Amino acid sequence: MQIVRVVTLLLIIMLALFFNIERLNWRDTDNAVNLQTFTYVLTLAAVVTTFFKTPLNRSTVAIPLLFWFTLYFLLKLFVFHDRPISEGFNAYLLITEVTFLAVLITLSHWVVRCIEAMEKVVWDTSLANGLNFQTVDGARNIIHTELTRSRHYKRLLSVITVDVEPTTIELDRFIQEMQSAFVKRYAVTKVAQEIRAQLRETDQVFLSEKPNQVVIICPETSRIESEVIFDRIQPLVGANLGVSLSYGVATFPDDGITINGLLTAADQNVQPADPEASNGPPSYMPKMSNL
Repeated sequence: MQIVRVVTLLLIIMLALFFNIERLNWRDTDNAVNLQTFTYVLTLAAVVTTFFKTPLNRSTVAIPLLFWFTLYFLLKLFVFHDRPISEGFNAYLLITEVTFLAVLITLSHWVVRCIEAMEKVVWDTSLANGLNFQTVDGARNIIHTELTRSRHYKRLLSVITVDVEPTTIELDRFIQEMQSAFVKRYAVTKVAQEIRAQLRETDQVFLSEKPNQVVIICPETSRIESEVIFDRIQPLVGANLGVSLSYGVATFPDDGITINGLLTAADQNVQPADPEASNGPPSYMPKMSNL
């Protein structure tokens, strides 16, 4: 927790210094610092976007630094080029702008990583409740084995993505007071547990990198059989947990030959949630043994 406080405090101090640097009056003399306006806008955009989960911010801090530096110099050279870059005092202003941009992006990146680490600790210690599900990225070896087996023996394999929208799921008082992100993740894990209890032993359930999605791998299963599986799962999960489920199906090799391709295809074929599914199971549902 101490590192979170320190990094957050440093970020606040640097932001305050950056946006007030032109107001500082050293030794009662006129302040010659005059940063270009676009630098303030660009730096603020870099800091704000760091807090959103984008492909740019999932990697190390070097990638966003390279991106924003490139954008900064392109704007400096071709758009806001009303003053020389490296002549006289302008060179010092350039160094000041670049330094603030680099420091603020780095501090923002550290704050986000600290927050993500705290979320993971809270999730692992408070919400997991003994339910261990691998993510798709963490289980790529297992999935690759299934794909290789299907390819070798020329058998079908289906991928089902299930999107979860919590509605009336009952949670402990402690969990209700948690941030909505934790609640959603808890709901998704409970849904994954319920789904796994309804599937065949050969089927596998994983947590997607998307915060509200569960991925089901169904070996030797066609699209129609996958839809039957979900038709059986949806009312049971809806009745037990009070959640709304939508799903998409993709089959190997018709819709893709890699797990990323299958996941993309499944997301593109999402079927809307059935509003009546959470009311309870239908009077008759096909048994899994019939598939």
